[in-house]
Amino acid sequence: MTYTALENKNGFLSLADKLIWLIIYAMLSVALVVNSSLLLSAAVVASLTYVLFAKIERVFPLICGLSMFETVFGIQGNSMWFLLLLIFCAKALLKSEMRIKAFAFFSCLIVACLELLSDFDTTSIGQLVSNISCIIFIFCAFSNANNWKIRAFDILFSISCAFFGVISYILFMEGGVAKYIASFMEASYVYRFGHEYGDTVGGAMAIPLYASQIIAVAISFLLLAKNKTLIHKLFTIAIIALALISGAMTISRSFYLCALISLALFVLLRNQSGTVGKIAIPTAVVCFFIAMFYLESDIANKVFASLQIRWDAGMEEGTAGRMDIWRSCFSYLYNNPWRLLFGSGATNYPQIGEQLGVYFSAGAHNFILDLLMSWGLVGTVLVVCVCITGMRDVIKKIENIHYHSFVPFFCFFAFSMTALRCNSMKALIFMLMTFVIVNGLNAEGNNDT
Repeated sequence: MTYTALENKNGFLSLADKLIWLIIYAMLSVALVVNSSLLLSAAVVASLTYVLFAKIERVFPLICGLSMFETVFGIQGNSMWFLLLLIFCAKALLKSEMRIKAFAFFSCLIVACLELLSDFDTTSIGQLVSNISCIIFIFCAFSNANNWKIRAFDILFSISCAFFGVISYILFMEGGVAKYIASFMEASYVYRFGHEYGDTVGGAMAIPLYASQIIAVAISFLLLAKNKTLIHKLFTIAIIALALISGAMTISRSFYLCALISLALFVLLRNQSGTVGKIAIPTAVVCFFIAMFYLESDIANKVFASLQIRWDAGMEEGTAGRMDIWRSCFSYLYNNPWRLLFGSGATNYPQIGEQLGVYFSAGAHNFILDLLMSWGLVGTVLVVCVCITGMRDVIKKIENIHYHSFVPFFCFFAFSMTALRCNSMKALIFMLMTFVIVNGLNAEGNNDT
């Protein structure tokens, strides 16, 4: 069934679903603001109920947004986000066209066994279940990447609304925009937006991830999606502006790197539909928003001065510790060939780093290295193979590839080289999101809308 047929058939349902998403995100944000465990539990129950009974095409966009609340998604302190992944996988496998392939099935068993052997005696049952859920999700979801029929705007709308909830929560906790700006300007060192909220909405690295991916997806949508209304365009431009401003205020070098990569790819990739003119309009509007934000203030100077401080620190100290962390990983793997081959467990290896007093005690800060440290060469090769196979299957079914649809994928890949964990819901969901965007935008761009 084409995207147009799906939209015509489920037009009212689509609006109802989007309203439900908004309510859930509002409940989560307000629960964090007022510190209400009851309201948070109600939001979790509502989310799980929706995921259990809604169509899988509507479930995935919601999970994309919910991944921003991964840290707090639980009841009475018990994490429940792994249920989102398991229900999603179960719903996928119940669809006749989404049976898990033999290679993915046996690879999943191997990596799950590696995780059990490494982490069974070193972590709680709850964390172990979460780690296994991530493994199941990787091999179930990515092996079926070519079968997802999800509209790009549904994903963009969901992650944008969740992001707005995250930003609203942070600003409320900071005392409002004016007070935050005052604190930012008066700080003697670098005052990073969202840095202090790692235990709720992800903190210093999560906000840049959300912002950079929203920008990449939003502009790709503007360039490629057919049948965009004026409301679609205005909504997309507004969220680009919010993501740019929020991302810039995090003073995250990863965010700026991804923003530059997105811009470079838009300029360099071959276009098939006169995209230069399409880029000019949203770019001009976004620049207008940014100019209004910085007008009559020294905020821009402070932002770039803070970025320079962090850049200089990175040059002097090894990319603010990244190079030191990576060297500690390579050193450990070199001295422990068995761990190099089979890994140390997604939860266990940071504990080993803490015991040894080495830098990877806080994680590898590199997705590929995190895979190696967690499940060794065996697990890493299997995960990479299923992802490559999934993307290959996506590309094979596309008759006329629109290269700008790959911008979110490359943006995510660049970000993952400086952060992200393989047992993190948000990392895996956002990675799968880039696969789904390639599939969806090419379908829409080829008039299958």
